[in-house]
Amino acid sequence: MPTFVPKDPDYEARVRDSFARQGAMALIGARLAELAPGYCAITLDSRPEVMQQHGYVHAGILSTMVDTAGGFAGFTLFPAES
Repeated sequence: MPTFVPKDPDYEARVRDSFARQGAMALIGARLAELAPGYCAITLDSRPEVMQQHGYVHAGILSTMVDTAGGFAGFTLFPAES
């Protein structure tokens, strides 16, 4: 795994604050589970409201989480003023 160096030493607080303002993540009940320079993991408890008719978490929910995690993984490496 590559080693990334954040440009902002306080990246974690900045990213967590930004994630807390994500209405879509709050709506589906997603949580920021793990954060490191260049890495973000988001979790979600399975429940009927986010599942499709066969009992699996809906792919639209998963793709929303993956898109958000990728964005925040990159955001960990941005300068403080970003």
